[in-house]
Amino acid sequence: MNSERMPLPPLDRTSASSVEPLGAALSWVEGPERVGRRQRCPYLHLAVLLLLLAACGCGPKPPKTPIEHPPSAETGRQGRGVYYTVRRGETLIEIANMYHVNASNIMQANGLHDQYSIYVGQKLLIPGAKPAVMSSLGRMPDLSNIVSESNFVWPLRGRVIRRFSPNGSETEHSRSIVIEARQGQPVVAAMSGVVTLADNAVRGYGKTIIIRHAGNVSTWYAYNFRLLVAQGDKVKQGQPIAEAGESGRATSAQLLFKICVGSEPVDPMRYLP
Repeated sequence: MNSERMPLPPLDRTSASSVEPLGAALSWVEGPERVGRRQRCPYLHLAVLLLLLAACGCGPKPPKTPIEHPPSAETGRQGRGVYYTVRRGETLIEIANMYHVNASNIMQANGLHDQYSIYVGQKLLIPGAKPAVMSSLGRMPDLSNIVSESNFVWPLRGRVIRRFSPNGSETEHSRSIVIEARQGQPVVAAMSGVVTLADNAVRGYGKTIIIRHAGNVSTWYAYNFRLLVAQGDKVKQGQPIAEAGESGRATSAQLLFKICVGSEPVDPMRYLP
């Protein structure tokens, strides 16, 4: 018996589907010594077959796992609301009122612990809101279309003891006017609208009412002794909404009154009769 191993025929790699190399290799395995070789290495036939299949690319290929691309931050937030950049002097209550949403919803969407943790330049997600039309800083908003329909009325008759300061900070409550009052004196709605806030949630303002009007305008009434309306109530111009007194930072009976277009306070003296 010839003990020399027959040389393995060259493998033609020009075509992955060629069967000639496979047939030649099998003929070599099935040669004169096939019985003895199977006895010495019973898995030789299978091993050679697998090697050849791998060499010509005919072997089974693992299934491809689809690559999942996580959505970007922009895509993931589409449809959830709008972003708003906090400006100097603004409060969370003002921003919420401008977009007609609850301040608590903004706090939850942005992971805020309280309404006072916002800062200038911060981008807030306003959930469920639509872009609001706002006036430019440094330019007096045009309220003529609103005033022509129904003028503002004084929320309380009294002496103005502090006037509006456009360059003041909101922490000083200077972007509003303060009217001297008597304890328990009626405070009335300066214009018809819907009450969006009626509590003492705004730090330093005491018992406060915010009324939303047409044209993205709102009015604020702070330092009250007692509130006569609740959130969601519809009020008419001249309707009593509170009793004046001393709360928040007030040291005597008085009313803080503010008009906002969007979130921007404007001088009430420009629009009151």
